Amino acid sequence: MPYPRHASALGLLIAFLAIPALAEPTRVDNDASPRDGIRTVELEQLWTVGDEDSDLILGVVNRVLIDQESNVYLLDGQLAQVHVISPEGELLRTIGREGDGPGEFRQPTDMVFLPDGTLGVMQAVPGKIIKIDRNDGTPAGNWTLRADASGAMLQMQVVRHAGGNVVVGGVHQIVDTTVGTVTRKSFLARVDETTGLITTEYADRQVVIQLATIRLDENELAGGFEGRFDVDPDGRVVVVVPRNGYEVSVFDPDGTHALTFTREYESWQRDDQALGIWQRILETVQRNQVPGAPLSWETTEPDIQSLHAAPDGSVWIQTAHGRWAPPAGVFTCYDVFAPDGTYAEEVRFVCDGNPRSDMLFFSGSEYVFRISGFWDAALARFGGAGSTVAEGEEPEPVTVTCYRVSS
Repeated sequence: MPYPRHASALGLLIAFLAIPALAEPTRVDNDASPRDGIRTVELEQLWTVGDEDSDLILGVVNRVLIDQESNVYLLDGQLAQVHVISPEGELLRTIGREGDGPGEFRQPTDMVFLPDGTLGVMQAVPGKIIKIDRNDGTPAGNWTLRADASGAMLQMQVVRHAGGNVVVGGVHQIVDTTVGTVTRKSFLARVDETTGLITTEYADRQVVIQLATIRLDENELAGGFEGRFDVDPDGRVVVVVPRNGYEVSVFDPDGTHALTFTREYESWQRDDQALGIWQRILETVQRNQVPGAPLSWETTEPDIQSLHAAPDGSVWIQTAHGRWAPPAGVFTCYDVFAPDGTYAEEVRFVCDGNPRSDMLFFSGSEYVFRISGFWDAALARFGGAGSTVAEGEEPEPVTVTCYRVSS
């Protein structure tokens, strides 16, 4: 009996069907009520630097880290320095400085403790991580970040490391003059520890801008992942991909989409101050770069403002309501999710300060740091857009206050 001509094709089809399909991520959809209710935490103030009683003058502090000895590292993006503070609030040393030489950087956007024990300071352009010895500030090499072997330069924004996984976020723009477009891709990806080559990509947002009909849209300019991702103790990447909508994705270090969790949430409608921030930012970009371009911005705040992966595997999420309209007497609120994506509790922090102008940074599970005047200082380059400082008044100096989180 002759062998059927279609047998080989049939065999290939059977073999193909035998390949297991990629597993869908586990999905957990929560309602609006936390399983364990609401917990209010009075933050215990330990020390403050940068005020009138301190010798330290701060610019814009855009990252805070704490090491195993409870020393605190403050990245000053304006002064291009890292201040190291003792557990008692005393300045121990200042490392790094502005420049292009070894151990120097410009426009630092973030910093991280790297697997080899050095401090890595992220430079925006050209995209680099400058490695510095934490003890004496001596240069320890650089990673020049690149998306491929061609060495294409990137604009870098954020970096995190936990569980052996170093993850960076940035923007890659490709200009195509033949069709008159700019493709702007915001990405989140793993970095090879030895080469600085960006490898596994976890998430991206891509927009195509038509140069002939260019318009300035908030969604196109604010498409990155700053403040809206973290790496948990197991090296999993926890990230908010969509601007609108309360949805969080969790990726294993190898890029597998393992979990998505959501909760019922009503978006917060921006008030005049919040609307004024993006209006002023877009007007500044329009005036300096593309005069006459149409402007557009959102009427609601992003549902998720910031995200923190705690050492116990839980995920802490600050919502727009928690930042912009917390309950009376509360600085801000966090939704806390268990590692399996269950909405476990709402935690309300009580401390001094103004949540509309100040920023809270988590560092570990025991301490949080309040940067007073963070948003006022950061927005000053846009003419004080959305500032809490009254017209004609001088802003208060930027200070950093350390709090202990008690149960």
